[in-house]
This record gives sequence, structure tokens and C-alpha cells, in this order.
Amino acid sequence: MARQKRGSQILVQAEQRAAGLTTIDPNLTLSDESTLSNYSKLIQKLRTQIDTYNATLSTLDELTRDIKATETLLTRSFRTNARRSRCQIR
Repeated sequence: MARQKRGSQILVQAEQRAAGLTTIDPNLTLSDESTLSNYSKLIQKLRTQIDTYNATLSTLDELTRDIKATETLLTRSFRTNARRSRCQIR
């Protein structure tokens, strides 16, 4: 079963807020550190982190499928070889 990908309601709200603030003034500055530019950088940072997280989950899902497939092959191989051995012993 695939792992659930992560979204962020906070990210969605921040993007909407940034879009609204941009219409007021693209160079908006509320204080020394609170600028629209810094806010946009934080939005991008969170978006990148979520994208990386979701890509990692996809990789884990793929590895899990590969492991299960190899386990199945290994189990089948052991059963087949065990049956052959019993047939030869008798």
C-alpha cells in the first residue's frame, strides 16, 4: 500500500496570503525581517521540503515493492528446491 503523500494547508494559506500582499505592494516591508521577499522564500523552502518528502515516500514505496517481490521469489525458489530434494530422496 502506498504511503500517503503530504500536503500543507499552511502552505496553501501562505501562498494565498502572499498573492494578496503582492497586489498591495510587491516590495512590501513590515519590519526589518518581515518582507514579502523573505515570506516568499519561506514559502518556497516549505514547498521544496514537502516535494522532497513526497519524493522520498515514492522511493520508499518502490523499494518496499521490490523487497516484497524478491521475498516472493526467494520463498518460491526455496519451496521448489525443497520439493525437488524430497522427490530425489525417496
